Amino acid sequence: MDSLNVAPKYREMKSFWKYYLGQEVAPVPTIFIGGNHEASNYLWELYYGGWAAPNIYFLGYAVVVKFGNICIV
Repeated sequence: MDSLNVAPKYREMKSFWKYYLGQEVAPVPTIFIGGNHEASNYLWELYYGGWAAPNIYFLGYAVVVKFGNICIV
């Protein structure tokens, strides 16, 4: 939790860990980008993008993804 770039009062475990461990699956395909408040040390492992959890894809730091007829840059 110390790697999160948020005030200490907001550093608490929510529900993403269930998706990360595969205990739950996102109901729709989800693509996300990095922002200001993620644990960037974990996302660094997916620098070029990749599946962060079942049905949840991290776009990466410099990636183009084609999803059906949509190109996401």
